[in-house]
Amino acid sequence: MSEVYYTSQVEKLEADREAKKQSIALRESVQRLLKNPDFKTLIMDGFCLHECARYIEMAGSPDLTPEARANSLNIAQAGGHLRRYLAKIQLMTATAERDVLAIDAELEQARAEEGAV
Repeated sequence: MSEVYYTSQVEKLEADREAKKQSIALRESVQRLLKNPDFKTLIMDGFCLHECARYIEMAGSPDLTPEARANSLNIAQAGGHLRRYLAKIQLMTATAERDVLAIDAELEQARAEEGAV
């Protein structure tokens, strides 16, 4: 991964601001998704709750081969991974709006300083 170099403080702040704005947009997408009744019914309830519970039950079945039990357990964990991923997005972006306001204030100051030079 290559490091990015900025020619000015304003350029760096603008890039940081854009990254925060993208983060906010991602969080808003997750929030809309979680409010969508089809997503809630099909994915959160249907898959993450009921289907994954069925796979957990299969993972404990002595009628299945060890490989089939392991596969069932892996599939059952998918619901938890999805829930954690969505929660992580919301948690990591919770401060982004406050950060944008701080960056805006820094940008104003940096632009004034660059204009004075």
